[in-house]
Amino acid sequence: MPLRPPVLVFVRPQAAGNIGALCRAMSNFAAHDLRLVGPGAAVYGANPDDPFSRMDWAMAKRGENVLQKARWFATMEEALADCHLVIGTSGRNVEFERGYARPICLPEAAFSAADDWEKQTGADFTWALVLGPEDDGLSDHEAALCQKLIRISTVDKSPSINVSMCAGMLLYHWHLFNLQEQGKRVEAANLDGGAFLDVETSKRLPFREPGRGTWARFEHKEAFLNYVMETVSQTQFLKYPDSAAVRARVRRWLQAAPIPLGELLFAFEIVYNLRAWGTGHFEKRDFLRTVPAGELQP
Repeated sequence: MPLRPPVLVFVRPQAAGNIGALCRAMSNFAAHDLRLVGPGAAVYGANPDDPFSRMDWAMAKRGENVLQKARWFATMEEALADCHLVIGTSGRNVEFERGYARPICLPEAAFSAADDWEKQTGADFTWALVLGPEDDGLSDHEAALCQKLIRISTVDKSPSINVSMCAGMLLYHWHLFNLQEQGKRVEAANLDGGAFLDVETSKRLPFREPGRGTWARFEHKEAFLNYVMETVSQTQFLKYPDSAAVRARVRRWLQAAPIPLGELLFAFEIVYNLRAWGTGHFEKRDFLRTVPAGELQP
């Protein structure tokens, strides 16, 4: 099966018309899910009943259906909540601060990684391409929400690329990747899951164990990250100068490979017991408050 189209996330759009042009580029390659991070109609559009400008509708020619279905989110975390793999874009030619840095790769390598993740996680796999604002691109904190970053090579004198052009180039590379892999799919990398046992082949744990048939999404991993940070805040560890950088480093560990939800819950349980041992208080277990209970059924 070909690698499914990505969700496109446009963070803090600024210039009128760019959202519409992005929709047109998406329609060229049958990508339909556009998520926008920002204040929405209250600031961006002139009409509160229509969160887009007249220029966007004009530029979205033949991509009007994408624009009609586009959704606004208050934060990047909310926009990515159901995603398993997040690939950002960056035009920066300077290093990110320690802890925030993410691997820089070519489009082909990024899409090959997405293909591998899709094979591991199965039918509900969702992945995203994240595009930053037109002026400075993704911030350190926003880039740290991504597993990988794509940087499109340009001449040094003119490194900036319009957001719709960037999306068009990346979607074209994704389209080529599918054409090249048709009939001879690249074998998935033999990733060492470490403590995370393979769901399909494991015989040491029954598949019917709650959570073994579901893969952790972005929101699940963020819930665990928050729980870990909440726990270590009760120790002396966060005397480290930049607690946000610590959070980014823990997030990078969580991003490294697909994690079965059951294994993530096991990690929750370990931290829970360490926390109870340190505080003397066994609080009510409610690790994944935002996750529908039905998802944890075998």
